[in-house]
Amino acid sequence: MIRRDIQLYRALAVIAVIIYHFNEALLPFGYLGVDLFFVISGFLITKQLLELSNKKKLKLSVFYFKRFKRILPSLATSTIFTLTIGFYNLSIEHFYELLRGIKYSYLFVGNIFFSQTMDYFTIDSKRNLIINLWSLSVEEQFYILFPLIIIIGGKLFKSKYQYQFFLILFLLSLFGLSEAIYTKLSLSKIFFSFDNYLFYSPFSRAFQFLTGSLAASITSRKILRFSKYNRFFLVALLPTLYFELLSFNQILITLLAFFLMINQFELSDRKINTVFVHIGNISFSLYLFHQPILAGIRNHIFYANVNSESFISLKNIPFVISVLFLIYLISLINYLLIEQTYRKVSLFSFSSFKFILLSSVIILSFTIYPKNLVSFFNKTTFNIEAVDQTYRTKPGTNYLINKNNQMCIDQDSITSACRFGTGKKHIYILGDSSISSLVSGFLDTETLKDFTIYEYTKSGCYPVINICSFKPNTTFYTDALSISDSIILMGGVFKDEFGNVGEQNLKETTNLLISNNNKVILLGYMPSPKFDELMYYKKTSSLIVSKNSLHFQNEYQSYLKFDNVINDSELLNDPNFHYVEIFNAFCRTNTCDYTENGNYFFIDGVHLSHYGAKAIVDRTNLKNLLLNN
Repeated sequence: MIRRDIQLYRALAVIAVIIYHFNEALLPFGYLGVDLFFVISGFLITKQLLELSNKKKLKLSVFYFKRFKRILPSLATSTIFTLTIGFYNLSIEHFYELLRGIKYSYLFVGNIFFSQTMDYFTIDSKRNLIINLWSLSVEEQFYILFPLIIIIGGKLFKSKYQYQFFLILFLLSLFGLSEAIYTKLSLSKIFFSFDNYLFYSPFSRAFQFLTGSLAASITSRKILRFSKYNRFFLVALLPTLYFELLSFNQILITLLAFFLMINQFELSDRKINTVFVHIGNISFSLYLFHQPILAGIRNHIFYANVNSESFISLKNIPFVISVLFLIYLISLINYLLIEQTYRKVSLFSFSSFKFILLSSVIILSFTIYPKNLVSFFNKTTFNIEAVDQTYRTKPGTNYLINKNNQMCIDQDSITSACRFGTGKKHIYILGDSSISSLVSGFLDTETLKDFTIYEYTKSGCYPVINICSFKPNTTFYTDALSISDSIILMGGVFKDEFGNVGEQNLKETTNLLISNNNKVILLGYMPSPKFDELMYYKKTSSLIVSKNSLHFQNEYQSYLKFDNVINDSELLNDPNFHYVEIFNAFCRTNTCDYTENGNYFFIDGVHLSHYGAKAIVDRTNLKNLLLNN
């Protein structure tokens, strides 16, 4: 029978994580509840394996079946729940990302996926429905290998030396925290940064599991008695979850968990203890379901809560209480109907697990072939993806992808820039992510026959000297000034910082580009919704900025401001400079309309969809200008 005090520790761990995901200011180090889970897991799994190994009853098939029936049923039900929330509360781009994350989480490499796509401590993670699944992947990676280590250790070490065996493993695991190991093994190719490696990697987390293993080997030999201090260790957990203790919080949590595991803490039958034990019992379901609920609410507020902040808000106490009760209720239902049901199954059979297996197959099929599900997703709103496009884009966006499955935006150098077409004349497209989303508008047969198009765009960077990496002695600067005998099309989102740089830098940039026998085409101000109107429509069945006169006035003022910069620069006097106004592509007669025939021109508030890119090319003189050049 499982120790009741361990259920108390599990309860504290999951409550800490939920509080952190709800509002990190309430418990700044609440995410370390996961670290407590890791030590507990290492302790319980080692204790179980040692008992079986010492009795010569350890069978890998039995062990892995227990992990299967413990993890997969709840993972399947929580995934179905999460997909439902995501369907109604995520943009198409983020819904695609959700499907990718679920795929990798099902394969128990979700920690690697998140290390390559998201910093856990950024605002984006708060709106991610499955960021909590990274730890499940780390646990399962440990569980897959650890029984094999126990078997090998059992052959090399007699049972009375088990403590020494785990001590050696623990000491070796500390090397996983070394940046030298990270560099030597080229782990940057997997985790992208050392900080992400430390957070997401099973190598950097192994010492916590093995801390639990060390505690299990100690309790089996009945050495080190600390039970009378358990209350102190338990209370000491609380400040480590709130106060920053000279960056030692993780070490202290792990050490305190070690001492708590060594000896059983006898709990009385007081009601408060019973409540905590109950929460510990359902902690796995609580951990799985709390994040999609909280993140789903945040996404709803972000996309559609324009006029209802007073009652749909995580700052509204009655609403928060309702949300916490919902998290508890759904977790309890999953615990009773799923966890408890499948935990009682003693032998594997298809009939016993048919719902879980079939659900998992369907889920994985959607993640591998997402178009089937997303096509239904699109029916609830406007179209943004073309069904017959001949080029590849990142799913849910209009960013082009090259033959190596890399996005064309943010390439390291001009030599690796994406290239389209076979024409003798060259077009180089420079700009930010909004211009990257425009490139597909040029990929028609006529243009690609006459031109070879190169995309060399950088996220968030207007292509003017002294903005972002467009500075002397940088790769982008050298690459841009190496272009010759070509047409250079440049543009991007007009921001205040561009105005602060002034027309002088714009003029200098253009003159430098023209000096290499290039013709420069500058795109004018691009009006845009400025927020995801498509998601707002999906949730409210109404448009808020399209055909809105106030929105038109705001966009028109920005257009005039940009237009003045161009006129003041005197660039229009240069025959090799061309200025293409694109304001009228979307805005005219005192309104801006970002829709046409059931299609929407933006994938979010700023970036063009396939139809938006085509609209700019078709509704302006841009294409004629290129062909005439």
